[in-house]
Amino acid sequence: MSSDDIKLSKWRRAYLRNLQRNTCYHFWGYIALILLTSVIATQSYEVLYGENDISDPNAPAKIALDSVSFARDMFDTVASEEDSNEQDEFVFAYSWNKNSDILTANNLQAFCEIEKVVFDQTDFDSTIFSCNPEEANQTCVVTLPDVSITAFIYSGMAAMNETFSYDDCYLLNETALTVFKNTIFFPLVALESPQRGLVDSDTTPTLVRSLISISSPTLEDLQEKEKEIEKQLFDLLGMEAGFGSSPYRGDATYKGLDVIFVSDVLVEIEFEGLVPTDFSWILGSILFVAIWMRVYTRSTFLTALCLFYILFSVMVGMFVYKLILNILFFDFIHLLVVFLILGIGADGVFVVVDAWKQSKEFEKDEFNRLAYTYNRSAATVFNTSFTTMFAFAVTGLSALVPISTFGIFAAICIGVNYVFILTVIPATILIWHRRYCNDDDEETESISKIQEAKTEDEPRSFESLVSGNNEPFEKYYVPFVLAHRKKLVAAGIALGALGMFGITNVSQLTKPEQFLPDDHMFTKYIDVLSDSFLGGQEDEFTQITVFWGIDTIERDIFSHYSGVVEDYEDELIFDDAFDPADSAAQAAMISLCETLQNATCTTSDCLGRTTLLLPETVSYQATCSMQDFSDYFEAKEGSPLASNTNETLFYARVREFVEENPSYSNLIGFIGGELKFFASTFRLTLPILAIGPEKEVYEERLEEIMKQYEASAPATAKLVNFASAEFVQRAVEIALVDTVVRGLLITFPVVFAVMIYATRNAYLAFISVLAILFIVMTVLGFVFSVLEWELGIAESIVAIMIVGLSVDYCVHLGHMFTLAGKNEGYKKKIDRFHFAALTMGPTVLAGGATTLGAGVFLFGCQITFFNKMGVLLTMTVCCSLFFSLFFLMPAATLFDFSKDSEEENEKEVKNASL
Repeated sequence: MSSDDIKLSKWRRAYLRNLQRNTCYHFWGYIALILLTSVIATQSYEVLYGENDISDPNAPAKIALDSVSFARDMFDTVASEEDSNEQDEFVFAYSWNKNSDILTANNLQAFCEIEKVVFDQTDFDSTIFSCNPEEANQTCVVTLPDVSITAFIYSGMAAMNETFSYDDCYLLNETALTVFKNTIFFPLVALESPQRGLVDSDTTPTLVRSLISISSPTLEDLQEKEKEIEKQLFDLLGMEAGFGSSPYRGDATYKGLDVIFVSDVLVEIEFEGLVPTDFSWILGSILFVAIWMRVYTRSTFLTALCLFYILFSVMVGMFVYKLILNILFFDFIHLLVVFLILGIGADGVFVVVDAWKQSKEFEKDEFNRLAYTYNRSAATVFNTSFTTMFAFAVTGLSALVPISTFGIFAAICIGVNYVFILTVIPATILIWHRRYCNDDDEETESISKIQEAKTEDEPRSFESLVSGNNEPFEKYYVPFVLAHRKKLVAAGIALGALGMFGITNVSQLTKPEQFLPDDHMFTKYIDVLSDSFLGGQEDEFTQITVFWGIDTIERDIFSHYSGVVEDYEDELIFDDAFDPADSAAQAAMISLCETLQNATCTTSDCLGRTTLLLPETVSYQATCSMQDFSDYFEAKEGSPLASNTNETLFYARVREFVEENPSYSNLIGFIGGELKFFASTFRLTLPILAIGPEKEVYEERLEEIMKQYEASAPATAKLVNFASAEFVQRAVEIALVDTVVRGLLITFPVVFAVMIYATRNAYLAFISVLAILFIVMTVLGFVFSVLEWELGIAESIVAIMIVGLSVDYCVHLGHMFTLAGKNEGYKKKIDRFHFAALTMGPTVLAGGATTLGAGVFLFGCQITFFNKMGVLLTMTVCCSLFFSLFFLMPAATLFDFSKDSEEENEKEVKNASL
């Protein structure tokens, strides 16, 4: 074969000639460029655990919530964060496995001793309310009888003639305790009292809890205090870390009690500690890939350098991501790209190495071998890289910034890896061949036992194609597939149909998405909080802010990719017609408060309750700011607010009202000297852990009330909105579904186009896309039906990602099936299958094994996102291998699209089987 026989464009031929003649210059130039961009990316890149939460910035609920937040930041008089403590709340839950009352004297003493660990951090005495947690420059720890089982019973037993202190966790008198419970505590629990939220039964509680507030001047101080509390609780409760396991996953017991404790700060500390711990599993993946690559390529030189290229494709990708595209957002889910690129990159390396080795069977000239390898690798890897990149790029269209940026980053890294396939890896192959290989080398001699020249009329014999890596395919795979091809196709269709049935069980989240395993203490508490207590504390119900004065927010979406909230360039648009000094506006605002407070609903819609809002208690009152100000004005002036016509007096009294009542400083705001924001707060009867459909009912009810209000409200207070973090979460769930549906609708047509381009055959492209569809359906059907997963963040990303990953093996085999007829002269489809199996089968299997091995190490991670990705990656690889090797290939031989004689086909099948 001469160089003229290999089709090369003018530019490609010139590049390859230059690469052959100046190999070392190319090699070291690429290495220098890789290192330079990597160093720049490392030095200038700060890993941001993005402040951008997982939310849809264009969702009405998110716009409403941000409107409140942005407006408060613009107030002329803002409650200074420097003058108020950073606050957090510890929750302790106690249970035991006995079917008797947990509220014994010994157990209450144990509760007190455990909670004393928190009170030991206070700068005041250890009485239950010795300080104000909002005061500055002190560490304050407090609790109240309404929110603490320990404080309620100890204070109550003291007959309210002394203040209970955690310094003295004395043993209560059991008889007196029984009398107190039966005469005071249980009757209160049976009523609609705050104490219902402290127990799971009004007669024989086996689960109770206490809430303790802690505050410190700065967040750093608070974190240090809570780390010390955590350390002492670990020692007290016998909690120890295991190999690759957090202390929170072990038993926490004290004097026969099972203990759960949690706080927001501890959750953040735990999560930030788990990310680097989980990422350390990448070392196992790297080691596996290195060993497997060394076994497959039989070259330490190739293994070391190619692994270097694969890993540094992430660094170069980071350079493009940050310095060229100017995207700064980087969160823990982006770390998954390293696991992905290990499998994808190794697959590309195997394609190049196999093409180079197989070129020796019919060509000894170095340039011709380089041209053959380059042509075949560039086409094959382009098809797979393009579809995988496109799948991730579609994920980049998600409205959720963390998912969008993950898709963009993954697509960039895969693109960089493909550039390496075209540049530095061919140079590396040439150096390896010249320095470490020769014609007598056993490694290269074992590749081909027979040197046969290929003529136009007679293709090479299959015996000449058999070498060490593909001998099992010749001996076992080809005969098996040809002998059972109809059964294999039928089995593939049945499995795909089963997957399609399974995917009908997909559901949106029915509980908050868990990022920690089921046996983790923080996850256990969420389960306990969802189902166990008779009632909830008021802060466990959804709070809404009803506000006037804001029209909308004009988003600058690109600024959200910075990951820093302060850098967002969104613009808050005010309602210019808003005038709270107008008596009609005042009456309308008060009327809306009354409408909400009197709103009723059915028990089926409102989770067993008959009111939309949570009833007021001693510890909780709704805040209708205009009504409260009206009462204040009348008390000050001696006349109703509605009769006031003096705007100057109105604004002066509003300022006084806010100054004298700081709790309203976040609800009433002057901006640029003008009163532009007015809000009220309420709590719904909707628990914060409610599922999506339940939130939707409340959201629709509120929207209906707002529309009715706006229909009759004066122009001076017509625009009204409501905001709640819980409705933002509902918008996230909707965005996740949209991401999956849109992604699949866009990706599959592109996959079909790529398959047409790669195979030049509509039938082969059709069955390839069918195989890919079966892969996606089988994987998702299994996790949704058998593992009972719900559509969360990991599932949404993978639903689209699977398409890109599952394309690889089908494209590889389909492309070689086509080349067998186009370039190699095999006319019969069985021969084409035979050729594709021998030349690409080992590559596909090796690439699958690499991705599988890299994915398995994700099982060791504790963050469930990574763990789920491990399950989905390994399942995708297994299904891809099955459907490409045992469905696509058999199906390609079944139907007579190449006009083969049926008798000849049957004869070939029998011969191959024999």
